[in-house]
Amino acid sequence: MLAASSARSAAAWCAPPRIAVRDSKVLAGAHRGAHRRWGSRTRAAEPPGDAPGRRGDPELTKRLGGDYAAAGITVDLDDEDAETPSSIERASSAKEGASERDAPSPTSSSSTNNPFAEWTRRLTRAVVSDDAPGVSFRVASAAELVSSLADARALLSTDIAGELASAIENTAASRADIGWLTRSESMKEVTDGTARFETILNTVRVHHESVDGTLTPNSAAFGPGSPAYLLVPGLYGSYYPGYLWDVRDHFADRGGVCRISAEIDGEGTVSDNARAIVEEIARWRRGTLGASRTVVLVGHSKGGVDAAAACALYKKELAGIVRGIVVTQCPYGGSPVATDLLGTKALEGLTATALERVTRSGRGSGRALVRPMRDLTYKSRMKFLAERPLDARAFPTVSFHTETTSRASLMYLPAAYTRGRYGAASDGLVARCDAEVPGSVCVRWKEEQDHSDCVYPRAVTDDVVSAHRTWLRATRLERLESVKDANGLVPLAVARDEIKRREGKDVDGEGNERGWAAGEALVRARATLDRALPERLGGIATPGEYHEALVTLLLEQPWDPHGTRKRQSEAVIYRFD
Repeated sequence: MLAASSARSAAAWCAPPRIAVRDSKVLAGAHRGAHRRWGSRTRAAEPPGDAPGRRGDPELTKRLGGDYAAAGITVDLDDEDAETPSSIERASSAKEGASERDAPSPTSSSSTNNPFAEWTRRLTRAVVSDDAPGVSFRVASAAELVSSLADARALLSTDIAGELASAIENTAASRADIGWLTRSESMKEVTDGTARFETILNTVRVHHESVDGTLTPNSAAFGPGSPAYLLVPGLYGSYYPGYLWDVRDHFADRGGVCRISAEIDGEGTVSDNARAIVEEIARWRRGTLGASRTVVLVGHSKGGVDAAAACALYKKELAGIVRGIVVTQCPYGGSPVATDLLGTKALEGLTATALERVTRSGRGSGRALVRPMRDLTYKSRMKFLAERPLDARAFPTVSFHTETTSRASLMYLPAAYTRGRYGAASDGLVARCDAEVPGSVCVRWKEEQDHSDCVYPRAVTDDVVSAHRTWLRATRLERLESVKDANGLVPLAVARDEIKRREGKDVDGEGNERGWAAGEALVRARATLDRALPERLGGIATPGEYHEALVTLLLEQPWDPHGTRKRQSEAVIYRFD
């Protein structure tokens, strides 16, 4: 879904960035402390006038000037403006807070002529102004940061970026519907499980290793009789190297049975992927998993929508087999990104063209790439949920959502857009008010966490990229092997689909698939950003740790797959061995 987000904040991708920003300690501190309750607001303190990195600082010039010139970096210490306030709050109704939602968005000319360049200046100044030892590392990080962000920005040409930005400024397609699900009667059944989640997470982190260095068992999630875990990636998930690998590897290290879905298509619709999940579970249980083991679905972003749709559309097939669902940063009620980008026919055409260019695919392929995004518009989600609501008794669900307010986040600009235009807190792509499943236990985590932090690897190397490509091809071969008949032949319909898929996604005749270059550039940019400014996520639990806490919380919930209980039973509280 990040490929789509780059289109929404497209106006920012038009001018070359130059280095500049504020003290890294000030920048990094904005996400801490004041995220402690719904409705809270935070404002970062300004650095003192003589802080390193301010204009006219002779020590900074003397100490760094030569190194930056050698690295090809231009230092610009222009004026600062105040940090955008943070809020962790439910979006109000369309009528309330109109003045805040009508405020200029980050792509507006009244806000700044080039938000991307301004954002880049702030980030790079945060890197270069660090007065701690190890200046050469900071200089190298700043140079790498500029290069990575430039590579990511170059994915979308300035002409399309400008047209998209102009069209979006004249619409506000999500205004009436953002947060619609929170205002429905079905949300009365939602339970806040944040406190219990944090207790479990603390146990996971404190007792992850015992005194002798061995892992402390978590028998509830990974012991005998525990379920297996199927991780379901989100929109365009196959583009991004290392997507959900940290979670998969953490579960495996803890003794769990876990795999990333090989069947769903990152470019597929909700209904197509729902069916694919059902078929994958069936094949997995017929094969290595065994028919007696239950499965927990863990879906990120659109993957959560797909997982819930599988259980809603195929309740008869999955009841008693799927133990529950964990949805993380999931646009269950819809997405302002998708809704705004497809708000008019003109915008939809521009978005399709932008996706073609970002993914380097052929003319006309953008229409197919837009189809799964359309499933995430508020109109589509309203229609689907009215017809196919999820039975939370048969499929207990945990909803997990976060937000970002840090300028050091790759998702800062789209998050600022949603906050400025609609008054809604978001992780950059999904608003908190759209991320809760009716009847679920909700985890409203207050730590700084954007949409990519949940699933992207903390480090990206050429080996990771190569392994990702190898893994994708291997999983597809595995799928073909699994559907062969008694004579070792693949059904004709499946073979035709595979040929069509390869022809449609091979963009250069050498096996490099559509979207790979874009996904790799974005994942590298995010890893570089975290390496240059590690303070943003310093001390926060890893995705593997908090996913372990989420599935443990899920398994504490009562399960009534066939609706035979007269009343809801109490939750079971698990304790680590």
